[in-house]
Amino acid sequence: MYLFLGLMITALGCQTDSKFSESEKEALVQAVMKTSQQFWSMAQQPYDTGSFRAFLKYWDENSDQIWQTDPATVVFNTSITKTGEEWMNSLKGMINNRIRTFPTILESHFSALSNDKVLEVHKGDYTITMKDSTVSEPFTMVNTIVWANINGDWKMQFWHESWAKKSE
Repeated sequence: MYLFLGLMITALGCQTDSKFSESEKEALVQAVMKTSQQFWSMAQQPYDTGSFRAFLKYWDENSDQIWQTDPATVVFNTSITKTGEEWMNSLKGMINNRIRTFPTILESHFSALSNDKVLEVHKGDYTITMKDSTVSEPFTMVNTIVWANINGDWKMQFWHESWAKKSE
């Protein structure tokens, strides 16, 4: 009987709680908020080879590998960009046509999903200055970003953005 009781106490003592504390969640969210703020301020810089490289430091180059089925790296409105390579080609095309984008984040929401994943959801406005110096109409956007801690750095693993003209 004592042996059984001892084994039961030992087994219960070895169980780990897969949940993490509110203070741990808050620390994760604060770290991602800081990284997100850096990203969005960098997004306002003029586009060139340097700014493209700066953007890449926020992206998980292995994000395709997180999917159990075919990847879905980025969603813009109703189109799905499946692979990181496709996303980089699309991004290069956007940057080649623009001088810069001016985003303003109006609302931000963060949720720690695990000890190395944080979900960011936000709403904002933006305009785009094109290479010919014309400025796009103001747009409103909502974004969903899954951030992952990769070797101590917070990187985007998934991005969704929907937008509409502010006048709509």
